[in-house]
Order: sequence, then C-alpha cells, then structure tokens
Amino acid sequence: PQLEPVGMIGDEMEYSFRWWPARGQESSIPYRICFQTRHPDLETGRVACLSVKVQKCQFCAREGDSMTSIAADFNTDWLHLYTANPTILNPDHLPSGQVLNTGVLYEVREGDYLELLAERFFTSPDMIRAVNPDVAAAAHLMEGSELCIMPPVCGVECVHGLDCHPVP
Repeated sequence: PQLEPVGMIGDEMEYSFRWWPARGQESSIPYRICFQTRHPDLETGRVACLSVKVQKCQFCAREGDSMTSIAADFNTDWLHLYTANPTILNPDHLPSGQVLNTGVLYEVREGDYLELLAERFFTSPDMIRAVNPDVAAAAHLMEGSELCIMPPVCGVECVHGLDCHPVP
C-alpha cells in the first residue's frame, strides 16, 4: 500500500491511499480495511474503516507490466488478454492502474460443478480453481456465486457461434 500526501484542506492534511491487491485476493467476500489517523499534537485519533471487494476477472496493472507478463501469471497467453481488452492499444506497455479483463464472469447455476463447467468452456477444473481462489478451498459450488472463466481464444472452432469443439 502507498499513502501519498495530496495537500492541505484547511488545517488538515489530505492523503491518497493506493493499494493493489495481490494475485489470489479475488473473492466474493469483501475485505475490511481500517485506518487510524492521529494529529501529531493530539494523543487520540480517529479510526475509519471501509469495505473493498476485489473484483474477479479483473487485474490492475502496475508499472512495468505488459500483457505477456500478466498472462504468464494467469497461465495463459497474451492473445487471450488482448482479445478480452479491445480498447488496449499497446499490449507491450500498460499504464500503472490500467484495469484489464482476465476472463468472463459466470453465475453458478443449480447443478453446476467444476468438471461440467470446464468441459463447457474448454478449460480445466484446475484452471477454474487457479483464477477463483475462494473456490479452490470450497467443497462445492454455491448457486448464485460468481466464477471467473478464462475460455481459450485459440484451439477452438465454432460453427455459427454455437457448436464449438477443440481443434487438434
């Protein structure tokens, strides 16, 4: 986390707090982040808390990131990220703070299980677990919960967008 002074507002200093969640912190359950502020001349301070939800299927680029380096972290290729982010002009240079889509959100339905979804989206149960850390520890999928799915962009052929199968 970074705490940067922004400037004075009246007799109080204003700060900007920046935090990039680490890979694996994506979850449906929000994090609670609390701050304690204290004026140097006073013994007591204030505590403020907020809830932060780390959105699944998104990644916030840091200085020096490229689609290739991020794709390696997600065990995919840069072309997958490039097709999921059509507004990105230069895949080799991403500005710090650029939000990337890493997959698509899928809402779990009654009867869904990892192997079924892996087959439907041409991926593997291990890949679904890898991009959904909260699912990796769960015994079963909860109806209504969200999963990040990273279907392949290469190696699949579809006829009229419906009848899809892997291409050898």
